[in-house]
Amino acid sequence: MRKRSDSETNNTGMKPETAGAISRRTMIAGAAMVGAGAVCLASTRAMAQSKQKQADVQYQGSPKGADKCGGCAMFQPPDACQGVEGKISPEGWCSMYTPKA
Repeated sequence: MRKRSDSETNNTGMKPETAGAISRRTMIAGAAMVGAGAVCLASTRAMAQSKQKQADVQYQGSPKGADKCGGCAMFQPPDACQGVEGKISPEGWCSMYTPKA
């Protein structure tokens, strides 16, 4: 094997055209990290926007026995819910009712 002259290599022992190049392994790992980050961001946004329709959770504007939205852990005063879209009455009820701890 012939030794390269100083004009063919730089001080790193690499050809000048590849001295600053990114390796294929580094490129693939970087692309995978970017892809994974995009998936996490998209799923977080989807979860934040996944409120249920009132009809889908049998929402009613009156309590079911002693259970009512005002006593639910998901209720957000004065008239919202973490899991149900639209205006929610504190006197209402739905199938997602979860008593406050």
